[in-house]
Amino acid sequence: MATVLVVDDEYFIRDVTVSMVEEWGHVALSADSVESAMLHLSSMKRIDGLITDIRLNAARHGGFELAHEARKFRPNLPVLYVSGLSLTNETTALLVDRGQMLTKPYSTEQLQNALEMLLAA
Repeated sequence: MATVLVVDDEYFIRDVTVSMVEEWGHVALSADSVESAMLHLSSMKRIDGLITDIRLNAARHGGFELAHEARKFRPNLPVLYVSGLSLTNETTALLVDRGQMLTKPYSTEQLQNALEMLLAA
């Protein structure tokens, strides 16, 4: 069982993702912004993985910025980025080391597989 922080500013997507993560036997923490995510990340809570949307609160690179800030507190934190946009050379350069990307829309199975691979790495 892992603890996963799910960050998305769209309530429905965040809520569904949290429910799926919990269905798979993990503990899910929820945040709707970079700021609320950082409260979790800067705490002493156990967090084994981060799932973050790239566009948070209309910030073009909010999820990328969050991942880089998160790594300051948790240098080896596995990060799964989710977005409706495909990666470009510009955005690929913004991924944290060993960060993974999952493009929306994705199936439950794709998210589960991506999360399990992320946590196993």
